[in-house]
Amino acid sequence: MKRKNTLIILCVILALVFVGIIAVNAVEKHVESISTVDEVVFAADSESLTEIKWTFENKTLDFVKTDDVWTLSGDDSFPVNQEEIAYLIENFAEVHASFIIEDVEDYSQYGLDDPEAEITFITAEDETTISCGTFSTMDSKRYISINSGTVYLIDDDIESYLTSDRDEYLANDEIPYFQQIETVDLTGDVNLSLIYEEDADYSYTTSYNYYLKDDTGYLPLSDSSVSTFLGYFTHITFTDYVTYCVTDEELTKWGFDSPDLTIHVKGYDYDTDFTDDNDLGEEEEHYLYFKKIDDETIYLRVDESQIIYSYTPEDYETLTGYDYNSLRPTSVVDISAPQVQTITANIDSDQYIIDAETIDDIVTYTVNGTEIEGSQIVSDISALSVKEFDSTLSQGVTEFSVTVVLNDEANTSLSITLYRVDGDSCLVSLNGETLGLVDRTLMTTLKEDFTRIMLNLGKEEAESTTDTE
Repeated sequence: MKRKNTLIILCVILALVFVGIIAVNAVEKHVESISTVDEVVFAADSESLTEIKWTFENKTLDFVKTDDVWTLSGDDSFPVNQEEIAYLIENFAEVHASFIIEDVEDYSQYGLDDPEAEITFITAEDETTISCGTFSTMDSKRYISINSGTVYLIDDDIESYLTSDRDEYLANDEIPYFQQIETVDLTGDVNLSLIYEEDADYSYTTSYNYYLKDDTGYLPLSDSSVSTFLGYFTHITFTDYVTYCVTDEELTKWGFDSPDLTIHVKGYDYDTDFTDDNDLGEEEEHYLYFKKIDDETIYLRVDESQIIYSYTPEDYETLTGYDYNSLRPTSVVDISAPQVQTITANIDSDQYIIDAETIDDIVTYTVNGTEIEGSQIVSDISALSVKEFDSTLSQGVTEFSVTVVLNDEANTSLSITLYRVDGDSCLVSLNGETLGLVDRTLMTTLKEDFTRIMLNLGKEEAESTTDTE
């Protein structure tokens, strides 16, 4: 009986060994063939493609080409950015592999049993589907398979060019980063008309480039303030849309039959040829229409676009809050030393006149023939800056006044008067026109420097004579 049991056990062991041998042989028969390659395994041809579709992050996007124009499948009203589609195809123009793995039985080891993404390229003749797996632990390159067949290890991660966000392919409106603005006109909640003109003769100085046009003529503006102002409508990133398919009949519903603000901007784009830093690009003009529904809802439309965007209430409030005072230069006067002919001011009842002469770009200042350090006074005058424009303030006691005559053809006279307000501020006027408040320290610095230099007239010469004796 024991011998019989022993034989049975030996037979079972023998059977298990036999099955193991069969299993080993089966595995050996399905060993995958891995070899290095240096070849393009797929090449997308933009001309022959009729459809591109992909699934990524559990979302599917499908674009169809008709008469060389790409549209979103199922939504012809969606404005497709043709350049973005072209860029996508360009990244699949040459899919290059460095390894090829054939005779694959287990796709899961490459993450291809459940691909992270799949993209299909369709032409009139055939279609090709590329599945994206995981990365190789050896060199962090991605595994892909083509039509669920051979596996490749590719050099460039093609999955990085895919997105699940349809809006990435929306042809949003664009306003160029103008290299040079010609004109800007705002009508509605704010009314302003700006022009750009270099070396204009609207002011005593050619330092200004932007001017506000009004009933009285052209008023100089600060370049930096205008640049900030322009940024509120020329540097907009158009992404926050509320609809992309408004029709002409629906514009009334959105309120664009009577916009609250219209901006017409005209200027030159940047020269894309980069042949010369001073070359201007193409001339462009655009209209921007704003509709304020309530304090929290502002809509924006560009030109004749079918897209309506949301515009932030904060930016709209800032934009419509601009006026001449917020755009004008803060400097009381804009002068340089070579422009000065004379500077006149009083100390008590005595009047002092500083004469300036420029020879070979060197400016010499004299009072009654005695040379002085007048550059400090010019610097103090140039430093006078309005911190708050307010032409309604009353003029009080005069603290100090100075008149600068320029050496231009008109002998332009700039008369500055500073009035006492309080311990922090002075009121300043230019040629009788009240401007606003300046820091009191700027007034005291100018007054004390002028007084010190005038009272020291001849002092150095006298000291030099005494030392000689």
